[in-house]
Amino acid sequence: SPFTYFLSPPPLPFKISLIRHSDKPSNSTSTHYIHLSPLGSDRAIHWSLLPLSPRRLIARKPEAPKYVLREIETLEPLSRILNKRILEVGVNDSFVGDILEEGRRRGGYEAIICW
Repeated sequence: SPFTYFLSPPPLPFKISLIRHSDKPSNSTSTHYIHLSPLGSDRAIHWSLLPLSPRRLIARKPEAPKYVLREIETLEPLSRILNKRILEVGVNDSFVGDILEEGRRRGGYEAIICW
């Protein structure tokens, strides 16, 4: 059952950071393939300057109807610095149980999820 993960606490250290994607252009008229604004790009670079070392970088993948790319673009600078791939997950993908299970096997887990 997926609820059994919430009945017992995960092992320490176990850290999942949930961050919001960076900004889109305020004057954007695009409703598809929405990218970061220059300010959003600067904020994404600032994430990469923080002393972070997560095992996983997870972002919402672009999906119909809008194909928003900001979640991935927010994590890209950090991904490059850490030389880690961004795991792209869909709205209906189940990945929380996988994270918790991997954390139990490894004795801890750290991830950043951008949504």
